[in-house]
Amino acid sequence: MYQIIVKNGKIIDGTGNPWYYGDIGITGDIIKYIGFIKPEDIRPDTLVIDAENKYVSPGFIDIHTHSDFTVLQHPWGSSKLYQGVTTELAGNCGYSLAPVNYEFLEGLKKYTAFMPGTLKWNWQSMADFFDEVRAVKPALNFLSLVGHGVIRIAVMGFEQIKAKKEDIEKMAQLLDTCLGQGAAGMSLGLAYSPGGFSTKKELIPLAEVVRLRNKLLTAHIRDEGDTVEEALQEILEIGEETGVKLHISHLKSQGKLNWHKMDRILELIEMARNRGVEVTYDLYPYTKLNTLLMALLPRWSQNGGIDEIVQNLQKPDNKAKILLELEAIALKYGGWDNIVVASCQLDKNSWCEGIAISEIARGHGVSEGEAFINLMIEDKCGVMAVCNCLSEENVEKTLNHPLAMLCSDGKILAAEGVLSGGKPHPRNYGAFPRLIAHYVREKEIMALENAVRMMTSYPAQKIGLTNRGVLKVGLKADLLVFDRDKIKDKATFEKPHQYSTGIDTVIINGGLTMSEGKPTGVRKGAVLEV
Repeated sequence: MYQIIVKNGKIIDGTGNPWYYGDIGITGDIIKYIGFIKPEDIRPDTLVIDAENKYVSPGFIDIHTHSDFTVLQHPWGSSKLYQGVTTELAGNCGYSLAPVNYEFLEGLKKYTAFMPGTLKWNWQSMADFFDEVRAVKPALNFLSLVGHGVIRIAVMGFEQIKAKKEDIEKMAQLLDTCLGQGAAGMSLGLAYSPGGFSTKKELIPLAEVVRLRNKLLTAHIRDEGDTVEEALQEILEIGEETGVKLHISHLKSQGKLNWHKMDRILELIEMARNRGVEVTYDLYPYTKLNTLLMALLPRWSQNGGIDEIVQNLQKPDNKAKILLELEAIALKYGGWDNIVVASCQLDKNSWCEGIAISEIARGHGVSEGEAFINLMIEDKCGVMAVCNCLSEENVEKTLNHPLAMLCSDGKILAAEGVLSGGKPHPRNYGAFPRLIAHYVREKEIMALENAVRMMTSYPAQKIGLTNRGVLKVGLKADLLVFDRDKIKDKATFEKPHQYSTGIDTVIINGGLTMSEGKPTGVRKGAVLEV
């Protein structure tokens, strides 16, 4: 009757309801039964997984990832699989791997060169890219948003100019095509170029296209520090004027001088919902953020493609002007002592990975600002950084809010091979187990059932996945077996390439993808559409 039976577990169904004892019967890729299965109903060839003293939950859904850049290179999904993630929503922060306008392809490659590994770029449309993902047979389920920044590049290139009416019309048409080809929505990266060059006048018609398709608009807002309230208000107004499903990416108030703003930020979101704006947010469970170091450059200096930005950094007048503005910008990222190089795109610069900008400056006998600019030039703006600039109190407050979902804001990586370089943020390897280990088990700030809801049914509902995220008869068989007392994130900032532990079993689309804490090699993930 059943191909797989998970017996004797404490079932957490993903809705937030209390756990209960039961068995789960799986046939094909569907949950066929939840209850108590009699011994006589178990066939000799049925795989029986004993979950006694362990919890069974839906597979975790990571609503904010950049795994579109790495899934083709590592379809096994190792860093996420060990976390219990079974579904990834990629294409966030305005970055996606399609659509590609070949006129700007070389610039696009340089624009995204900070991501690890190498890509073939043998696609043009979102449909083409999804075909590439299907071809590698990923272990995890995969969806992607289309990045507003990449749409803008395809239509307008990299210039710091306002979009004309005809530009907006072309972007809207291209966006609609991408959504029709399976993109789950559109992501905004308003803190980065070229997305940051856009105005509300440009963004509202695009948001309306997303709304008409009943898909998701995610937003990395223009600023998460000194002007975070104004930046949030802008995107809430777009949500209110268009009626689009809105989701704020990695909600934060960065820089010690801005920590007090979190109460007001949450209040603004709650007020918007009271006015009818369907807004939610996600965050990762750490007090350090991870960003492209180029984000510290003043917006005016990010004009053009990477080559032009690097050339402008070498002009004495530009450099002097940037140096005057950098100190205030660095402060909201925690100051130069707390801005640490995570990875460089060029091997010759790997010596500085794991080192703070202030230490690099002292070693070269220059100011921090000069060390920053020199590194940007040397590495062609491909440096990623980890910045210690968030408040633990705010992390706990925002995690405990009913509108919060968990995310990694990471990507598929591996502890070996081409995706094992640098010192990336440990969230790539540990965000989901950390929520349970640190905030449920150790700090006891939330119930396990609520934590599971944040990682399963809630993101599924927001994305529009109606057949996953809940343990229910008739839905897809994406589920986990884990030990609450042993689940642990092992990755640290010093040694980030370490897999999490404590998740014994991962089943994806009915396929036993992890057994007894180890990957089986089974890859039954699918490219999903909503």
